[in-house]
Amino acid sequence: MKKKIIGMLFCAVFAGFAQASVDGSGTLSLWHMDNLTTVDFYAGTPGTTLETRSAVADDDSIVTGRNHDLAFGSVNTGGSTYSPALSADGLGHTGTAGDRALVFSGAQTAVAPGAWPSIAPQNFKIDFYMNVATAKVATLAMTVNTFEIRQQQNAVTGLNELIFYIYDTGPTKNIVSTSFSLNEWDHVEAWVLNGSAHIALNGVEANPLGVSVGTLQNPLAGHERLVLGSRWDSSPSKGRFYDGMLDEVKIVPEPATMILLGLGLAFLRRKN
Repeated sequence: MKKKIIGMLFCAVFAGFAQASVDGSGTLSLWHMDNLTTVDFYAGTPGTTLETRSAVADDDSIVTGRNHDLAFGSVNTGGSTYSPALSADGLGHTGTAGDRALVFSGAQTAVAPGAWPSIAPQNFKIDFYMNVATAKVATLAMTVNTFEIRQQQNAVTGLNELIFYIYDTGPTKNIVSTSFSLNEWDHVEAWVLNGSAHIALNGVEANPLGVSVGTLQNPLAGHERLVLGSRWDSSPSKGRFYDGMLDEVKIVPEPATMILLGLGLAFLRRKN
């Protein structure tokens, strides 16, 4: 009976890997990348100039009225020239009809004004699917002064790696994921939980299993927004622009899924 319970627990944790993410009471932001809309976006830092931008709506079907919509383009005034685009139908991570993804071709970025609070949560998780087209140094997701997920090519092995940078009150910490292949969908999970930072690729956590971190720094004033597809200053010379697709991006301020996983591992240890 205990084996069945443990099996069900792990199935519940990992069952959503190849499916669309769903909104929940603890979700901070969720973008499916399937449909376009438009939003009012205040450009500049801090945002003062009102612009109408193409966007992907936040799925707030459970937490209604959250409206953390993902605006296309850079944070700068007139930054819509850096807008990404949705893929053709069926090119999202599931490959099914109706599933699209957000396409970055090396000069685009997207910004979510309400996706991140001005005070960094000390526990959080960001979860998404990526399909990297070009091997280079590029930023997939970041919030200034808090965290960054960056791809790069290992100078020694030549392998493509994903790095989770955490900016705490001490020196910057980072974890390097297992290697990934170009032009394939991969599931990325990066989280900080109770002073320990982690990153997993397709359900396999990178070694070392957790890096000790101190108090996460708060985002710089005016920079509390989540940026996808480039670093914050997305000018051509500084942008670290991403070339590839992103799908099903979700942020949870308290990564309960990982707490559940830890409970399951504790059950296993007790059984053994």
